[in-house]
Formats: sequence, C-alpha cells, structure tokens
Amino acid sequence: MDEKRVKPRFNVIDAIVLIAVIAVAAGVGYRALYKPVVEAITTEKINVTLTVRIRSIHTEVAEALIKELPSPCVSREDTVPGSTVKSAYTEPAAYVAVDSGGTPVVSIDPVRVDLVVTVEGICPKDDAIYLIGNQEARIGRSFIVKTLSVEMTGIVTEINIKGA
Repeated sequence: MDEKRVKPRFNVIDAIVLIAVIAVAAGVGYRALYKPVVEAITTEKINVTLTVRIRSIHTEVAEALIKELPSPCVSREDTVPGSTVKSAYTEPAAYVAVDSGGTPVVSIDPVRVDLVVTVEGICPKDDAIYLIGNQEARIGRSFIVKTLSVEMTGIVTEINIKGA
C-alpha cells in the first residue's frame, strides 16, 4: 500500500498564536523587570524613619522584640532590602478607669506596656506615598512591625525624612 505522509505545516493561525505568546511573555518581562531596574538606576533615594506605637501589650512580648533588635523588616516571607527595625523602648500603658464616684480617671496598667518602635527604610524620593516593604508610611495609619520572629501591629505616630 502506498501511504501518504502528512507533512506538518506552519499556517497563519500558528503564526498568530506564536506572536501572541511572544507578546504576552514580553509584557510580563517588561512589567516584572523594568520598574525595579529603572528605579535602581535613576531614582534618588531618601531615608524614612517611622515611630510606631504598639499599645497595651504584655511586657514579655515587648521584651521579645527588644532582645532581637536591630532586625531586618520582613514582608511576607522575605526580608525587605534597606528596611530595619532599629530600636524600641517601653512606656507605661495608660487606660481610663472609673473611680468609686463614677468619675473617669487615667490609670496605669500594672501588667501591660506600650511599645514605641523605630523603623527605618529607604524609599524613592519622587514617590507620592512612601512604602516600607509594601506598607504605606503615614501618620495615623496602622503599621505591622514584622521581624524574623515577632509580628505586632501599631499606629504610626511620627515620620522623619532625611535626604529630601
């Protein structure tokens, strides 16, 4: 028997699919690589220092963070380049209680403390919002202080910018 072999052909549809795959791959590569490379080369950097107050936590938890300082900041499972939890100290934790006459009074919690943490990071100077890792650095905003072994949430109370 005489069998005819079918030769693979390259037709117009194959060409369109190949061009589409190359375009998608180029777009993903551009999006993933272009901004970090351009920022690293052209963007002037500034130092941003945040003061974060973590209210009313147990003394042992505060001491756990203080023991490991300075420590790199962590975002998800990676350390954040150029960002560090520099220092921390405790202050008495105040709360409002009511005395026997029904008058509100400020009291000091005997078990808990407030932790004041200093976080430093490097940000592009021209950005409208400064980011430490993937968190916005703005006064009054919640900020997660995350190191290799401790994670706590506080409020940004102060921002200092150097090199602006």
